[in-house]
Amino acid sequence: MSIGATAASLCTTDQPRTWKISTTNGITAHGYLPDWAEDDPSDTGLDPENLHVTLVDVGHRCAFRGVTLTAFTREGGARRAHEIESLHGEIACHPYSDSEAPDESVVPVVNVQVGPDCWAIGLEPVALAELAAKLRTHADYLEGDVLPRLVAAREDWAAHHCEDTQRS
Repeated sequence: MSIGATAASLCTTDQPRTWKISTTNGITAHGYLPDWAEDDPSDTGLDPENLHVTLVDVGHRCAFRGVTLTAFTREGGARRAHEIESLHGEIACHPYSDSEAPDESVVPVVNVQVGPDCWAIGLEPVALAELAAKLRTHADYLEGDVLPRLVAAREDWAAHHCEDTQRS
């Protein structure tokens, strides 16, 4: 034992965080609150009839950022640019879920928004690794195949397309 060490520093018990929900008639429910969870679902004074619904709604989430892309829509015949966020999502866990929905997992999973109104939900580690590999492969394809063909197409266009023809 080093000089200056105390019994308290030798006996560290990393107590996990917990949440607690209590009803007006004294019923208490509690559970593990992961360090990564952004919100604490703890509550007091709950009507006992609402306890089941409240427990089913307990969810632990941790959001992660995506990428911002420029998207275009047509409004009244005009093209309008706007920013969308893609590939953002969350790590999520619903420990008391009574749902069969894949994003209502009782163990942590990842939900990724692929695009507007399109989600890949309930991804377990293998499925998330597969998604990441597909995105990496597609990025390599865009950079290694599509980009050189675009550059060549633009060079060909510039060499063979007369500006006067475009204006007439």
